[in-house]
Amino acid sequence: MKKLLFTTSLLACILFIDYLILIAVGCSAFKCGAQEGFYCGFYCKFALSLITLSVIGGFYCAKKLVNNAL
Repeated sequence: MKKLLFTTSLLACILFIDYLILIAVGCSAFKCGAQEGFYCGFYCKFALSLITLSVIGGFYCAKKLVNNAL
């Protein structure tokens, strides 16, 4: 159970780091003069893929820990 709690806490930390990365990319793109096409195109796809990979990786680690505990 402690491993599962650790894994979920780690997933929350990873998602927060993803959030900070998205803020940094968005702010730096705004400062460089990015237009709406950037935010509707690349930025949305980048954000969705980053968060999806983080969630899938977290679920994979949690499943692996639960299977090892049983």
